[in-house]
Formats: sequence, structure tokens, C-alpha cells
Amino acid sequence: MTLPAVVRIVSPVEALPRRLFLGEVTKDSVVHQTIVIKSPTNSPIRIDAVDMGNTGLECLYSPSNSSTIKVTFAGRIRSEDQISDKKVVVHVTMLNSGKQSTLELPVSGLFRKT
Repeated sequence: MTLPAVVRIVSPVEALPRRLFLGEVTKDSVVHQTIVIKSPTNSPIRIDAVDMGNTGLECLYSPSNSSTIKVTFAGRIRSEDQISDKKVVVHVTMLNSGKQSTLELPVSGLFRKT
């Protein structure tokens, strides 16, 4: 007898939204965007580091020991190169198990030349 099975793989952490979308920007636009890093199983997590790459953005977050952490990104967009094909990498530790996880967030926006 064969029984059908449904397998669902759950990542230990996720970002909501899954992309850092900065909206419509022009040269010298100031951007401000918040994402939420969370544990789908409500396990406590800690952000260890955020690698901003060459985006020129800064981020603020509380390392926290909760299952949900807000991360705010801000900065001035001086050229399309800051957002074209860029990503932000968030390094997270699951506090119950000590396992480390990495989230890669694509950075995007609609750059308008003035």
C-alpha cells in the first residue's frame, strides 16, 4: 500500500516582507523601511549581525531575545547602483538550540532619473 505524504519544510527564521523594497526613489532620496525577522515556531531568536553590502544603508535593531524582531533600514540613495542587484544578509541565532541561520534579502526599488 502507498500513502501520499505532504512534506513542508519550515525555515527556522523568516523575513516579512521577504524583500527590502525601497519604493520609488530618485537621486538623493532618503529612504526608510522596516522589516520583521521572526521565528515561525515562536522560538526566541537573536540577530547577531546585518551585512549591508554596498547599499550605503544603515540599520537599527534590538538584538532581542524574542520570537519577533523589527529591523529598520534607512539612508540616502545617491545612485541606482546602491539598489541594483544588491542584497542585505541577516545573521540570526536560534536561542533554544544555538543553531545559526542566515537570511538573504534582495534590495530593490524603482529608480527614477530626474
